[in-house]
Amino acid sequence: MIPRRYFLQTSLAVSGVLMTAPLQASARTAAYTYSAAVMSQQLVRSDFAPHTDTSFKVVSDQGVLTLTLRSIEDLGREASDASSSEHQFSLLFEGPEAPVLQQQTCRLKHAEMGELALFLVPVQGGGAKQRYYEAIFNRRV
Repeated sequence: MIPRRYFLQTSLAVSGVLMTAPLQASARTAAYTYSAAVMSQQLVRSDFAPHTDTSFKVVSDQGVLTLTLRSIEDLGREASDASSSEHQFSLLFEGPEAPVLQQQTCRLKHAEMGELALFLVPVQGGGAKQRYYEAIFNRRV
């Protein structure tokens, strides 16, 4: 009979080795995702405000897609609270009808802002020639 403690310790050690193998294999692909996510952590409303109606290039599995930042909406409860409007807002991007981006974190490139990562969600709206995507920022300060 194997003591329970020995079984648990051995099982945890083996599972730890098995779990790190896939992590090491995907470390190269995850490196970009991590660094891009870190870059976009500090973005605030005023970073995007001067770039309304400008183009952002999205690099995705479907190729390169151009999105235009159409609007910035405040999400803060009190419009008079400047700190909440700076950290709680949504961005609405307009893009072509096809290809359609799925809900995912996308790598965007902008002429002035540089490269950043945003979680984009397709939203209703648009017509036959365009699609809309939204990114939400909701950080409490």
